[in-house]
Amino acid sequence: MVFYVIAASAFVIVLLAGYFHRVRVLPRYLTPALPLILCLGSYMAVVLWRNAMAGRVVIILLLSGALFSSVETRFAARHGKENYRRAVAIAKAAVGEGKHVYWAADKWTAMYYGLIGLEHRDLGSPQVGLYISPDASERAAHADIIFLSRPDVTDGFRYGRDAIQRGKWEPIENIQSFEIWKKVE
Repeated sequence: MVFYVIAASAFVIVLLAGYFHRVRVLPRYLTPALPLILCLGSYMAVVLWRNAMAGRVVIILLLSGALFSSVETRFAARHGKENYRRAVAIAKAAVGEGKHVYWAADKWTAMYYGLIGLEHRDLGSPQVGLYISPDASERAAHADIIFLSRPDVTDGFRYGRDAIQRGKWEPIENIQSFEIWKKVE
C-alpha cells in the first residue's frame, strides 16, 4: 500500500511541477510510468469493487466514460483527418482550368495524389507553388487559389495568409483541416 501512495504522490508532484513552471505535461511524457499507473489504477479498482456498491458504481461510471471518450474520439467530425484527397481534387481541377495554385500543405501527399510529380517536390510545378520553394512569396501573391493546411506549420512565413489579407479573396469550400481561398476577380 505504501508503494502505491508513493507512486501516486510522485505522479502528482510531476503534474504540479509542470503546472507551476508553465510546462505542459503531455501524456507521452508519462509513458515510462505507464506500468506504475496501470498497477495503481488496477489496485484502486479492486479496492473500490470489493468495498461497497458505491465503489462498483464508480468503476462502472469510469469505464463507461472511457468507452464513450474512445468512441467519440474515433467518430466525431472534429477529430477527423485532413481531407487531402478532396483538396487535391479541387487543386487539380483548378490547374486543369489553367489557374495557379499555392499549396501550403504537405508536399508528399500532393505527390501521392498526383498534384505534382516527383521532379517538382522542391520547387513546385509551373502552376503549383509550394510553401517551401524559394519563390513562395511571389507564388502566393500571384496565385488564383490558396490551400492552407496547418498554417502555423506550412505557412510559417505567412506568404499565403499575407496574400489573402492584401487581396480580395473568398473561401470556396470547407474541408477538414484545410482553408481554401479563391481570388475574387
